[in-house]
Amino acid sequence: MTTLLTLIPGDDFVYTATVDDALGVDYNLTGSTLWLTVKRRVSDADDNAIAKLYWISGGAASGITVGTPTTGSAVIRLTAAQTAAFAQASHVWDLQHKDAAGVVRTVGHGVLMVLPRSTARVTTP
Repeated sequence: MTTLLTLIPGDDFVYTATVDDALGVDYNLTGSTLWLTVKRRVSDADDNAIAKLYWISGGAASGITVGTPTTGSAVIRLTAAQTAAFAQASHVWDLQHKDAAGVVRTVGHGVLMVLPRSTARVTTP
């Protein structure tokens, strides 16, 4: 399913994705790996991606959190410092899932629209 995500540079960004099986039932992520990639262009090399986040069941993670693997729910977070590096433009993104058997599939993808910031301060006047 194609999804439009938006962010404003310098803001924290949070997106919750749910991985479902072929019948639409929440997928148990135990033994799985998730990774999210954001690029300026589809043709950019993965190593040149603007954001490369991942979660490994029972292991390391960077930017993706899975609280309860049986729910299929993953929370993707970019800090304000990370989003500050995003240029105002449309970027492409996808979220990939590799199950315990090694089967890889794209479970989310779309456009990440970086919007202009109108307020520069981060505290009340």
